[in-house]
Amino acid sequence: MNAVQQYIEQSAPFARPILLHIRSLVLTACPEVEEHIKWNMPFFMFKGEPLCSMAAFKHHCAVHIHKASIMNDPWLTDRLIGKTAMGNFGKITHLHDLPSDEQIIGYIHKAMSLAGIKIPRSSKPKQSLAMPSALHQFLSENPTIQQRFSKLAHAHQQEHIRAIADAKKPDTILRRLDKLREKLMS
Repeated sequence: MNAVQQYIEQSAPFARPILLHIRSLVLTACPEVEEHIKWNMPFFMFKGEPLCSMAAFKHHCAVHIHKASIMNDPWLTDRLIGKTAMGNFGKITHLHDLPSDEQIIGYIHKAMSLAGIKIPRSSKPKQSLAMPSALHQFLSENPTIQQRFSKLAHAHQQEHIRAIADAKKPDTILRRLDKLREKLMS
């Protein structure tokens, strides 16, 4: 029994038939697939890269087609991570929640044809919060801190901006500015 079979056997009773069915479809569609456990869930690898993965949770299962974002399939991309569940098929609690076998096999074949093609990073501009006037004034009065602040990663700058912007009382703003000073001067 390999690690993926063990994972399925140790899953909740409702999840076993779902996971067995998905595994069977993947093995049928891509006999040369390699099965691995990564991040505590089954991954199906093809030509050294993830083809798809599946997972069982307390009350549902999920399937993720790793090249879904470049497949130009609205049904898949509408269900990308963060919208309905971890995977592309939403929260799966029964076999009838899955797309048809033909549709799943088609997605696997399409993912196989995309092997070796890199998924482009998002070209969306980074979201930036407006700098609170208290932070702007603090930085303009402290050139060394301003220089160090400007060298922080965008995400870290945004964390500090958010911390100051979320403060409601003037003394909270001052405490957070002092913490920022300590952090950047150490």
